[in-house]
Amino acid sequence: MKANRRKFSAEQKIEILRKRVIEKVPVSEVCDHYGIHSTQFYQWQKILLEKGSTAFEKGCDNLKDQPCRRLKGKSQRCKFCKHLKRLKKENLKIREQLQAVVQTQEARKRHSWTAPEKALRVIQVVQNSNLPAVQTLELLSVPRSTYYNWIKKEREGDMNRVRKTKRISRVKEQDPVIAEALFEILHSPPSTYDINRTSWRMKDLRRILLEEKNLYASYHTIRRIIRAEGYRWRKAKTVLTSTDPEYREKLDHIKAILSTLGEKDRFFSIDEFGPFAIKMIGGRRLVAPGTCHRIPQFQKSKGSLIVTGALELSTNQVTHFYSKKKDTGEMIRLLGILLGQYTGCRKLYLSWDAGSWHASRALYERVEEVNGRTYRRKHHTPRVELAPLPASAQFLNVIESVFSGMARAVIHNSNYASVKDAKKAIDRHFGQRNAFFRKHPKRAGKKIWGEELVPSKFSESQNCKDPKWQRK
Repeated sequence: MKANRRKFSAEQKIEILRKRVIEKVPVSEVCDHYGIHSTQFYQWQKILLEKGSTAFEKGCDNLKDQPCRRLKGKSQRCKFCKHLKRLKKENLKIREQLQAVVQTQEARKRHSWTAPEKALRVIQVVQNSNLPAVQTLELLSVPRSTYYNWIKKEREGDMNRVRKTKRISRVKEQDPVIAEALFEILHSPPSTYDINRTSWRMKDLRRILLEEKNLYASYHTIRRIIRAEGYRWRKAKTVLTSTDPEYREKLDHIKAILSTLGEKDRFFSIDEFGPFAIKMIGGRRLVAPGTCHRIPQFQKSKGSLIVTGALELSTNQVTHFYSKKKDTGEMIRLLGILLGQYTGCRKLYLSWDAGSWHASRALYERVEEVNGRTYRRKHHTPRVELAPLPASAQFLNVIESVFSGMARAVIHNSNYASVKDAKKAIDRHFGQRNAFFRKHPKRAGKKIWGEELVPSKFSESQNCKDPKWQRK
């Protein structure tokens, strides 16, 4: 059965507080005698100390039980207010004493206090204060560890061993001469000072600062000066850039096609993934405690694969097959597959990077053949137009993002028994992806194909090609 909560009247609270404030009874003894927790005691004391003046003026409205309103008779209310006024006077005396000590602490350089005298004075003030020791030490700007160390030495009678606390001097950190000399060294390569390195180290900066500039600074000072100026250690990121002199013209041409793409037009981003070996492939995974995820450095390959794919941007569908090598014949094969798959369309746009097999004479001749009036009437195929990407612009090839998602899903952390098993996993991945986007035109956020490097859309500002998954 739950016990009823004890309730104290205003007179009982004042009596409990009077035992501590006026009679100087320790808090532990007061709490044990009345059967209350020390937290409750300090809460009542805080109400009287911090909000005492407002409570006295309004008849103690700041107290939760509003004792003045519950007291019957004018004499009882006057007696209660007298107790509160007495407590207020005692509180003001203690606060004045604390303020005097604080002022003494701020002006300690002008006074000739020794360290033991200072320690004894602080101990005396904390013990005589009606505030908690933590609050008193905060007012005195004394750390708790230092205070309790003084208490220990006082009990042992060894106050002569108290020493002045050491203060960290930060004069050098604010010295403009040291800062100017340091950045003068930092902005020049280490080879200028006959150091066979490409980046600076702390010990090199300290040594050159002392030898060349005749200025001494510790590692801590050098680090603070550098961080104060906003310098941070950052690792350089690899950025793919195009070297094509006609980069802007080709890019504008592709943008114009995408901006005027009709309902019966299809735009394909085409590329190959691989070749990659079928073997145990590493990656990130969850491992049990005490285990280490390892893969052998030298493995016998079970075969290799090259995935040739075409991503249609408007419907987000992937057409793929497996090639033995990268050549013009595979591109002509892909062209035939797309013509058979999209027979009801008006025009197909093919976009790929500047590989030699993507710009061969045989491929262009095949495109002219399928665009002929005779071939189109006979096979009912759409017209084909080429929109090549600029040279060294793999970051614009949108299908690279899809390949990165596929590699993360079914290739990394894999150990397929054969090439057939690897093909089955890749086919299933692209099949699920195509089915999902046929049902949901928008990209899902927590699906495997929703965790690709960047969204599958053409944009000059994004980087579809992830250097980590690049296969040379």
